[in-house]
Amino acid sequence: MTLPRGLRIVGFTLVELLVVLVVLAVATSLITVSVSAASGHVLEGAGEQLAASLEEARWQAISTGRRIAFETPAGQAPLWHEQLADGTWRTRMLPAGAADAYPPGVTLQVAATGNATAAPARIVLGPEPVGAGACVQISHEGAHLAVVSDGIAPFAVRRGAGC
Repeated sequence: MTLPRGLRIVGFTLVELLVVLVVLAVATSLITVSVSAASGHVLEGAGEQLAASLEEARWQAISTGRRIAFETPAGQAPLWHEQLADGTWRTRMLPAGAADAYPPGVTLQVAATGNATAAPARIVLGPEPVGAGACVQISHEGAHLAVVSDGIAPFAVRRGAGC
């Protein structure tokens, strides 16, 4: 088939379309990898922050001779409690601003094992230098890690595992 002089078919060849699709696929995969890496950094940062807060609470319990508890009520910010001399508990923040410091989408859940009590689970840190083991599960966008202690060693982040 011949075309009249000056008339040309306009469009893209199959090779040009395939090149564009490959470029889009590579760009999409790079964006997906960078978003998952950012999510992992958020999760690890929250884990390190919680481990440090739990260690601080442990040392405050030892130095003051009072029990300190960490609780994760569903859908709320984590709560810290201090046991008073008369045996009652008062809610407090430890360290200052700890409840507001976790990024949106990060959830914390105390595992009901070791020295954690039942619903809502709470970790009780006492004035004794050696306590029962404890574990808090941290989740963000489908990824999980755990902050754990065997009661002797400092709280630490355990990656790629739950409680």
